[in-house]
Amino acid sequence: MCGWDQAVFRCGRCGAEHTAATEADYLKVVGAHGDAHAVWDRLNPTEPSLRPTFSLS
Repeated sequence: MCGWDQAVFRCGRCGAEHTAATEADYLKVVGAHGDAHAVWDRLNPTEPSLRPTFSLS
């Protein structure tokens, strides 16, 4: 059988994993994830590798 089955996107930068059932969904996931990193880098230009941390105290 030929065609798209599913694909797993694994980010080499943060380790996130997303599974997409279609090629169109995969491209959306990759694009959105890249955009999220770009926004994070712009908000934190001195420490782009930091992860957001939250405290309840």
